[in-house]
Amino acid sequence: MLAGNWFTGSSRLAQWWQSVTSPRQSCPAVGNSPRRHHRFRPELESLEDRLVPSGLLTFNGSAVPYGSTGVKLTTKGVLGEAGSVFTSSRLGVAKFTTQFTFQLSGGLGTADGFTFTIQGNSPRALGPGGGGLGYGPDHRGGGGGIPKSVAVKFDLYNNEGEGTNSTGLYTNGAAPTVPAIDLTSTGVNLHSGDVFQVSMAYDGTTLTVTTRDTLTGRSATQHYTVNIPAIVGQGTAFVGFTGGTGAFTATQTILTWTLPAPPTLPAPPSVGTPFPQVTAQISPVNTYPLVPDPVTHLLSITIDLINGSPAAVNQPVNIVFQLSPGVTLEGASGTLGNRPFVTVPVGLPPSNVSIGSGIAPGVLPLVETFKVPFGFFGLSSFILGMQVYLP
Repeated sequence: MLAGNWFTGSSRLAQWWQSVTSPRQSCPAVGNSPRRHHRFRPELESLEDRLVPSGLLTFNGSAVPYGSTGVKLTTKGVLGEAGSVFTSSRLGVAKFTTQFTFQLSGGLGTADGFTFTIQGNSPRALGPGGGGLGYGPDHRGGGGGIPKSVAVKFDLYNNEGEGTNSTGLYTNGAAPTVPAIDLTSTGVNLHSGDVFQVSMAYDGTTLTVTTRDTLTGRSATQHYTVNIPAIVGQGTAFVGFTGGTGAFTATQTILTWTLPAPPTLPAPPSVGTPFPQVTAQISPVNTYPLVPDPVTHLLSITIDLINGSPAAVNQPVNIVFQLSPGVTLEGASGTLGNRPFVTVPVGLPPSNVSIGSGIAPGVLPLVETFKVPFGFFGLSSFILGMQVYLP
């Protein structure tokens, strides 16, 4: 399993934010605004309130929190802005899938556009505004772009012949102008004001991007051959969005970003008799990306213990973890019926959690707490395996 396949599958939890960028005619980008780190308040919003987990995003330039749930990259009516927002921790990018929705101001007089960017520098990365879309310069040969990066653009303005309705992939902070793919013939019109859904899948060689108008059903798909880990410098990177304005503005809103179900972990080396009636998996209720506490280094993860049979299990079982050196299992909590189960650390690797008999059919959620030193990015970089065994 590749480390931190953060976008695989679907999740009950999604990061939601909004970026508001607004209409321009191409003009030189202004200097970048001061950058800062922002942590949301400790509590989580409800799912109905479009949950944004605490401390997961870093805001740069003109980007600020928007209400209680979103992010505004630039402000309508304020010219020459550049803003970006990235995950505060690295995510695995060797293979992934993800999906987000967005809506842009309708009308032909709008500009400039935004990018979905993967970059290996820092959560504070920010490029020029204007036609650079907060990612790169607004003309070929310019400077100031985000190095060690891959970006897919959604562009409203014609700077260098790309047209007013284009997409494309750019690397290492290049100008997001040309070459470009004109979307007009596909029926996808970024100026329509409709809500669009973007689905991306990367298999390690090809990045496939499908943009669909949720009102008309018209869609466009591109296939880009790209070595993302080689470009960003490793198999993990900071992921997010950039946007910019110049002499005109447009409201550009990222409505949803669906985060993944976690990776399936392999079985650790045999330490007993496997018990296939009961399986363990990382629960989709976890908030992603998983970030240890910066002071204590503790990280709590919900594990679902699943009894797939119609009968209760009448004997104790162990969940056995194989952990990376330096990572320790510090504790566990949960109830089996009305009684808590017992945690039995047995060293590294592996560590195990001993669970009593009487596991009913269905899902038993357990919360495991690990101590994770800095340097581990992605869940499967420190939990190498997980299996249910008989004691």
